[in-house]
Amino acid sequence: MIAWSFGFFLMAVVVLQEAVPAETLLLDRVVVSGGRWYSGMITSLGILAWTVSAVACLSAAFVAKLGRRRGAQTVFSTAALWIGVLLLDDLFLLHSNVVPRFLGVPKLTMVALEAIAVVVWLAASRREVARTRWELLAASGAAFALSNVMDVFAVLDDDRWRLIIEDGSKFFGVLALAAWSVTTAADIAKSVVDRAAQVATVPVAAGPSSLPPRVSPSTRRQKPLVGATSNAAVGDDR
Repeated sequence: MIAWSFGFFLMAVVVLQEAVPAETLLLDRVVVSGGRWYSGMITSLGILAWTVSAVACLSAAFVAKLGRRRGAQTVFSTAALWIGVLLLDDLFLLHSNVVPRFLGVPKLTMVALEAIAVVVWLAASRREVARTRWELLAASGAAFALSNVMDVFAVLDDDRWRLIIEDGSKFFGVLALAAWSVTTAADIAKSVVDRAAQVATVPVAAGPSSLPPRVSPSTRRQKPLVGATSNAAVGDDR
């Protein structure tokens, strides 16, 4: 009901508003713009990689919660949140188009704020991140840094190569981020499952409330448990 309520809200907006044609909001960008089927292919694949990264981090946080690893839960739930923000930013061109146009915040300021947020997350999460395959995360950060440098500063005069390096490095960055997120989620799941299996195999120490020790039928016939009724013995067998 929550998901469909959100869907009904969006469809109501599409139906009631008259500023934009409905087909512009409903149809694919390629169809609306009249482009080829492969138009924006790298961008679309990048959006899928962003989505995989966010879902994998959210899954890692959920499994960490099941394993009572509160630190990891906080780290990866926060990572899922920030990756979701970057996903929306890349999907709707927030930092380069929407925010500067409607809020008047310069593009460079938005990039700086996003970079500061990532650095703060890394500083607060360094212990948990160090336990992951952090090389993938470092490669992702380097690729994103190169992409932002090419985007903000006019490093090259050749527009074609500047675009290739900018968007290509961003694509490599989000691929590395997706690889880090998926492998981290898998590693945390394996760690939690292995830990649960170890706990399950540890014998429970006998205490005042422990059940009587289990004995084989042959032993029971030879020497019944002292003070145990037949019903108690049967219950123990179960």
